[in-house]
Amino acid sequence: AGAFANAFLSLFPGTIIVAFHSVWSGFGLWLTLLGWAWVVKGTITFLWPAWGLRSMAHITLQNSRMFIVPGAAFVVAGAGLLYSLWPLWP
Repeated sequence: AGAFANAFLSLFPGTIIVAFHSVWSGFGLWLTLLGWAWVVKGTITFLWPAWGLRSMAHITLQNSRMFIVPGAAFVVAGAGLLYSLWPLWP
């Protein structure tokens, strides 16, 4: 059940991004690529749940600090994507 929940958490936002944000140039390209990466990850985890469980088994309380750098990168990328929308705001 954990592998399917993890797959759904990747697949749902990925499909929303892919469906409504098909930008293939500029800074918006990164959001489109992230959406496709989430779709691929969610699909692989739905098709091979053992792979998803194996990848989740690597995470322990002792090595949980490895999420700090990717988390900071997502914050910076989100701020950049919001900044790229600035001309569209009224």
